Amino acid sequence: KSLGFEYEKPKDFTFRFMKVEEMIKQKEEEIRNNNIAKRYEQLPKYKTKEVTISPFKTADEIINCGKALHNCIGGYVRKYADGDSDIYHLDVKGKLTCAIEVWENELYQAYIDGNKKCPEKLMKHIKKWGEKNKINLGRYA
Repeated sequence: KSLGFEYEKPKDFTFRFMKVEEMIKQKEEEIRNNNIAKRYEQLPKYKTKEVTISPFKTADEIINCGKALHNCIGGYVRKYADGDSDIYHLDVKGKLTCAIEVWENELYQAYIDGNKKCPEKLMKHIKKWGEKNKINLGRYA
C-alpha cells in the first residue's frame, strides 16, 4: 500500500517479497531524508568567527557525527527526522567538536568526543544560542 501497488499474487513470492521490502526501505529513507532536510531549514543556527551550531542536513551527517565523536548520536536519525528530538553539531573552525540534543525545547545533552562533558568555553556559545532561541537550558543553566 505504501508504494501504491495493487494486490497481486506473484509466482516467485520470496523474490517479490525481497524486492518490495527493498523498495519500502528506499521509500522510507527518502521520506526520512526529506524530513531531515526540512528540519535543517526550520531549526535555529548560530555562527561566530570560530564557532557554529547547526542542525544536521542529512542522516549520513548524523551517523558520521556519532562515529567521529564516539557516541550514540547516530542512533537518533529517526527521532530527529520524526521531530521527536532536535540534534545539532557544534563546530570550532569547521571541525566537529560537540553533539547537542534539545528535547521538548530543553537542552538535554551537550557532549564532546567520548561523551565527555562539554568544556565551559564551548558551553558559553551553547548558552548564548539557547537563550537567543528561547531554549530552556535546564541543568546547563
